[in-house]
Amino acid sequence: MKSIILTSILTLVSILTFAQKNDTKPFPCKDFTKLELDGSFNVVLVKGEYCSAYAEGKTKDLEEIKMVQKGDQLSFTNIKKKEDGSNKSVNSKKSLTLYIQIVDLKEIESNLVGTLTNEGVLNFNNLKLEMNSVGATTLHFKLNHLDFEYNGIGKVELAGNAKSTNLEYSGIGSVDARDFLVKDMEVECDGIGSVKVNASNSIKMESSGIGSLKNYGTAKE
Repeated sequence: MKSIILTSILTLVSILTFAQKNDTKPFPCKDFTKLELDGSFNVVLVKGEYCSAYAEGKTKDLEEIKMVQKGDQLSFTNIKKKEDGSNKSVNSKKSLTLYIQIVDLKEIESNLVGTLTNEGVLNFNNLKLEMNSVGATTLHFKLNHLDFEYNGIGKVELAGNAKSTNLEYSGIGSVDARDFLVKDMEVECDGIGSVKVNASNSIKMESSGIGSLKNYGTAKE
């Protein structure tokens, strides 16, 4: 009995200690249509009626993440500059997560070391997604058109639908877009890994990389 009580106390202390190390940091922002992500942290995107953002993590990590807004462009980074202007190396921040609520979006540029995900469905018109990141990406879209350039390292999973999509894959890892239903699609693949897509009406595929490229939809070249 004493052993059980002691274990429970130690567990509670551990939980409280962990909780005390975590905090939140709000980032007041205005509406934007371009989002830049650069650094080592995780990102969760949400479609909403107004723009908002906050980070959750350890206090010392929150102090490092900065936001800059110039017109309709919103940027987040936790990379510091050296005296010569080059970037300092950034350690992995697995417990640091940035939550961003978006009204409308036209472009995402990601240079993350971390995960990029979303809650619900990201419903926009035309979206350009440029990724040079390291880590897992899972996104659910409802779009008119997606222009997707991937030069990163990791696994990408796409779901939802779009009328048309252009995909350029030069990364290392995989893109699984079997649940991302597209009518008309163009795919260029010169990376390393597998690319799986789902086009129903028309598709043009070019592959010069190492790996596989396959359409799981009904469209024929």
